[in-house]
Amino acid sequence: MQLIPIDAAPEAERQGQPVVTVALVAINVALFVAANSLGWTSREFGLQPAGLWAGEPEQLRNLLLSAFLHLGFLHLAGNMLFLWVFGANVEDEMGHVGFAGFYVACGIGAGLIESALFAADTIPRIGASGAIAGVLGAFLVLFPLTPIGILPVHIVGFWALGKLMGAGESRPPTFDVSAIIVIGVWLALQIIGSLGSAAGQGGGIAYTAHLGGFAVGFAIVQVLRRGFGFAPDADDSEPEIMRQTGKEVLVAKRPLPAGHRLAPEDIEPFPWRHAPPDGHFKPEEAESLYGKRLRRNRYRYQAILTEDVEGTSEGSQT
Repeated sequence: MQLIPIDAAPEAERQGQPVVTVALVAINVALFVAANSLGWTSREFGLQPAGLWAGEPEQLRNLLLSAFLHLGFLHLAGNMLFLWVFGANVEDEMGHVGFAGFYVACGIGAGLIESALFAADTIPRIGASGAIAGVLGAFLVLFPLTPIGILPVHIVGFWALGKLMGAGESRPPTFDVSAIIVIGVWLALQIIGSLGSAAGQGGGIAYTAHLGGFAVGFAIVQVLRRGFGFAPDADDSEPEIMRQTGKEVLVAKRPLPAGHRLAPEDIEPFPWRHAPPDGHFKPEEAESLYGKRLRRNRYRYQAILTEDVEGTSEGSQT
C-alpha cells in the first residue's frame, strides 16, 4: 500500500501566502517543459562531479541549474508534491526572501556534498530532491509535531467512484501522522538507499544528495535558532493540532519562548477534533491571558494550558 503526504496542517492559519513556494514549483515545471521542448539533455546540463572538481566552467552553472531539472514527469511530480507540502510552512516561518535563499543554499550544498563523495564520477545528476530534502530538514526542526495529511493511494479510486455517485467527502480521506514520523521514515529510506548505492544497487537515485541536502537544511535552521533566537524549541508533548471541526481552544500563533508576556498577536482560537486537553483556555478567555508570562516554550499551534502561564490556576476548563 502506497502512502503519500498531501498536506501539512494547518493551511488556513499561515501568516502569509507561500509565494516563493509557488514560484519554485512554477520554475521547476517551466524548466521541465522547456527541457523537453528544446531537447536539453542531462549530459549537457546535469551536474558532473568530476567536471566540477576539474574546474569546468559549465559545471558551476550546472551546480545551480541541475537542481531545477528533472528526468521525467513522475520525478517532477513527486518532488513538487513534497515541496508544496513541506515548503509552505517553512516559508511562512522564514519569510519569502529568507526561504528563497535557504532553498538555493540547500540545493547547492546537496550538489557539493554529492560531488565531494563521488569526485571521480562523470554520471550527471539532476533534480530538486537535494534542495527539497533541505526543506524537510528545516521542517523537522521547526514543526516536528505538526500533523501531515497522509493519503492511502489505493482508496482514491473508491473515493472518485463515490463522488461520481454523488456521495463521499469533498476531498480524498486522509489520516494524520506527526511530521517527525513522516520525515523519520523518509530519512530511514534514504539511508537504506544510500547503503544500496554503495553496494551498486542504487537504481540511479542520488540518495547521498538527499542526505546532504537534508543535513544542510537541518544545520542552517539549527544555527539560526540557537545563534539568533530563530524559532524557539518545541517541547516533547504529543501532537495536538487537529485539522477538523470540534471545540475551539486557544493556541500559540507562532513559537513563543519561556518568559514571554502574551499579547493579542500571540494567541488565537483553533478547532479541536477530539476532547480538548486538560487545562485549556476557551476563546472568550483570551483577554485574561494578555500580559501574563509563559512558564515554558510554546510551539506554533500548540494549545496554551493553565500550567504554561504564570498566575493561572491549574484547574481544568471544559
